[in-house]
Amino acid sequence: MLQQLGVEKERYRIEWVSAAEGDKFAQLVNEITNEVKKIGPFNKEDAKKEA
Repeated sequence: MLQQLGVEKERYRIEWVSAAEGDKFAQLVNEITNEVKKIGPFNKEDAKKEA
């Protein structure tokens, strides 16, 4: 659904992480943050044109 709204699939990710998996959570946050930094800022005007 997010892709239909113009949000690139690299900007979101669904993962299941237990409350006991703090290291895994931190790793996932770092991975996603780095990926979004590579992509750059989200431009909602461009997203509207693509959708």
